[in-house]
Amino acid sequence: MNEERLNAGLRAQIEAETPDMLSELMEDINTLEARGAHRAGRAEHARRSRRRGGKVRKFLIRTAAAAAALAIAFGAGHFTAVHRNLPGGAGVKATVSLDVNPSVELKIGDDKRVVSCEGLNSEGKEILKKMDLTGADVTAASYAVVGAMVTRGYLSDAANSVLVSVQADEKELGQEIEKGLSEDLNTYLESSSIGAAIVGQYVQADDDVRQFADKNGISDGKAWMIRQLVAGDKRLKEKSLLKLSTQELLVLWTNRKTDASADSKEDGQILFGKVSTKKYVSKQQALAAALNHVGIKRTQASDVEVEYECEDGVIVYEVNFTYGGREYEIDIQAETGTVLGGGPGESSEFTGTPAADGAAAGDTVSGQNFTGQDDDDGPDDDSDDLYDNEADDADDDADDSDDD
Repeated sequence: MNEERLNAGLRAQIEAETPDMLSELMEDINTLEARGAHRAGRAEHARRSRRRGGKVRKFLIRTAAAAAALAIAFGAGHFTAVHRNLPGGAGVKATVSLDVNPSVELKIGDDKRVVSCEGLNSEGKEILKKMDLTGADVTAASYAVVGAMVTRGYLSDAANSVLVSVQADEKELGQEIEKGLSEDLNTYLESSSIGAAIVGQYVQADDDVRQFADKNGISDGKAWMIRQLVAGDKRLKEKSLLKLSTQELLVLWTNRKTDASADSKEDGQILFGKVSTKKYVSKQQALAAALNHVGIKRTQASDVEVEYECEDGVIVYEVNFTYGGREYEIDIQAETGTVLGGGPGESSEFTGTPAADGAAAGDTVSGQNFTGQDDDDGPDDDSDDLYDNEADDADDDADDSDDD
């Protein structure tokens, strides 16, 4: 696919999305290409952003990713050719990994330019198949990679999360790249229809973490995330977490990081956006399924807790409550609302099929077939009615009256 056709495709996409800014945006792109220097484009970008109140910045980020995605789709090397001239003899200063389902690793040298890139799994290799990002600015390279992930359907409303992991000899440089990339990728993706979540982390991987990553064919960033989860919750097991997608890992992480935000840097990790849980039933539905399994009403349960856990590579809700002086722990498959097992003083050892103990094992609430949450509650969004049974008291009183 030649450059003329590539530009025609890019022009058509920009015109469809931002018809009133087409000429100016194409002028920016042509200027960037003619100069062959990413920093010159960023300077022009900054000037226009100040003049137009920041609107151009968001559109240019989208445009850069669109250009990258079109270059990939058309099988052209056009996008990266703009960013050549890697300084000679540059050593690796930092490593960036981008994990969705595809995992891609970028080695960063002087001036924050890519020294080498590698797909760490089959999907990642496919993403990079027609791209050579060597010499590209790390931000532009990341746009290309994430733009390709969007184009190929790896990012969606239900699977909306990108894990950005940075390692560097100099901590200040690593955290600077982490925050800058996370912010820029968030700006691009929030202007799309996906509503993405970006989790950035500064990784301090030692030889043990690297060996763990190499052994299991995952990025150092994903290995670091798994180790952090296990360290924070001994109920989680590495073997089980290795079976999870990046999206599922981040659901667990967000559930345990109630204060995670772009302004929080606990453990060197930051969050932009909300990690989607749309593929799961709500916590209220999971609680209802657990109570139905035991055969009691909401008003009869106390000390209620519902949180995400992982059993044998499957995301579950662990529902805990007290009834009749006994503590109950019930596991509910998060995607379907199916009861997997458990009871008073026990937890199920999930083996991939619903447990058979109890009349309600394997059932869902009132025979309902859940396909996902009706609302957009995040992993930590426990609405008041989950633990407050005041409304249920009124309903139950009404039911008792009808029975009389």
